[in-house]
Formats: sequence, C-alpha cells, structure tokens
Amino acid sequence: RGEDATIVMNKAVEFIDKQVKADKPFMAAIWYHHVHMPLRQNPEFAKLYPGHGTKETTYYSNVTALDSEIVRLRKHLRKLGIAEDTMLWFASDNGPLRKESTVLHTATVRGQKFVYSGLGSAGAYRGVKGELYEGGIRVPGILEWPAKIKKHRKTNVPCVTTDYVPTVLDALGIELPKDRAYDGISLMPLIEGKTNKRTEPIGFKCKGMTAWMTERYKLLRMAPREPWQLFDMQADPYETTDLSKTKPEVLKQMLAQWDVWAKSCEAECQAVWKKYPRGSGLPNDKTAKKPREKKPKTK
Repeated sequence: RGEDATIVMNKAVEFIDKQVKADKPFMAAIWYHHVHMPLRQNPEFAKLYPGHGTKETTYYSNVTALDSEIVRLRKHLRKLGIAEDTMLWFASDNGPLRKESTVLHTATVRGQKFVYSGLGSAGAYRGVKGELYEGGIRVPGILEWPAKIKKHRKTNVPCVTTDYVPTVLDALGIELPKDRAYDGISLMPLIEGKTNKRTEPIGFKCKGMTAWMTERYKLLRMAPREPWQLFDMQADPYETTDLSKTKPEVLKQMLAQWDVWAKSCEAECQAVWKKYPRGSGLPNDKTAKKPREKKPKTK
C-alpha cells in the first residue's frame, strides 16, 4: 500500500543496495505504472496544482510522484558513491493517450499553432500513443553518466531504445553476440563526441503500421493497404507534407531498405515460432487451451 511510484522505487533501491554491498555490477530496468490508466490522485502532490480540473490534477500529481522518485534514485546513487560510474537512462515509452480533457490550451511552436490538453501532450507533433507519427514515438531521452559526460549537451541525432544493448556492451568492451540481428547501434561514438550522425536507420512495426527512418527522411504506412507516405524530418518535423509523389527516387531507396529489414524481422519471427510452436502448452503460449471443467449432471 502507498504511493505506487514509491513502491516501485523501493524494490529498485533494495536491489541496488544488495548489489553494491556484494560489490557486483548491476543493470536495473525500472518501469513505472505511472502515468498509465487508471490513475489515482496523490493528495500531497495534488496540492501543488490548485485551480485545475480533477483529471488534470490527478495526472499532474502522478507525473510529480514519478519525478520525485527519480530524484530519490539520483540522490541514492550519490549516497552510495556509485553515481559517477553509473549510466542512468531515462525515457518515456510512447506519446500521450488520446483522452478528452476538461481543459484545452493553445500554444505556438516554430510559428505553428496547436491545441493540446492537460492530460499529456505531443505538442505540435502529429499523432498520439498507438500511432507511428512523431507524436506517438518521439519522446524525451536523457542520459546521465558523470564519468563520461562532463558537460550538459543536447543532440538532434535520432536515437532509440534498441540502442541500449549495443551501447552498454560497447561501453563494457563486450562484443555483441553473433547469433542474432540487432536493430540498434552503439551510441558510444555520439557520447564521446566523435560523431553527430546516425549510421543506421530506425524501424518500427506495430499492428499493421510501419515506419522506416533515416536521419533525414521517414517512410510511413499506417495500415497494410494504405499508400506509403514520405516526410522530410529536418524540414518538416511535424509531418504535414507527404513527399512520396515528388521524391520518387528517395521513396524507392527507402522502400528497398525497409524490405530488407522487414524480411529480417520475419525470419526471426519464424525462428521463434519454430522454437516455441503454437499449441506447445508453454507458459507464454496464449493459444494453449485449458481443459474444460466437467459440470456435475443435475436431475
């Protein structure tokens, strides 16, 4: 019982303390339930937001609870004396839900006006959670690593959470296992200031939607039978102008790259399905049928 974000962090801190006491390196993935529905208002943090509607106050109190526990984690790492050599990554997993809000706000970004709600916002970016427009997939990403990153800096180089594994192994001097394909790349050259470009595209595939992104262009299809769209993310980050008809050569090149990636993904899926076939009865097999209970016959 208690504040959900605190309960989650209690478990993380307990694990970290145990590893530090044993003088062992560790990797902790800390996933919050905040700000997923249903939300319960935190009375303490709700007091910080007078004059807002109930939905907004509840949402803000949850975000603040999450933030307070990240503060607690950072302070605890310093207290343990391990903050310098710890890579601390922070990222949202997707854009906001499409929810009705009691309050709507207006703002202007780069000369473009937009309306947003108090229950999470992607700003002027198109789309929300569950879509592959930027509003659904472009999220905050932060890395704190005092031993390696001495000064605060920002980058416009596209990065993605599949970069975590190659980056961490590279930092540890461990070669990537060769028994699988990797979508991510090591960000160590970017972290060390040796490059300001991404060397490999980023791919997304979800519920019939597909996105394939280089540093400049983004290929997008929102459903299998819908036409492909092409956007120039440097000139048009809000995805307002489809260039698929005006830049056919770029479209052709992007489609060829995507086709290779898609076939690679399909091959890996087939390998997994072969190893864990449907109907195998394994715990992760959702198709396994439970035996039907026999009901006693009644006269």
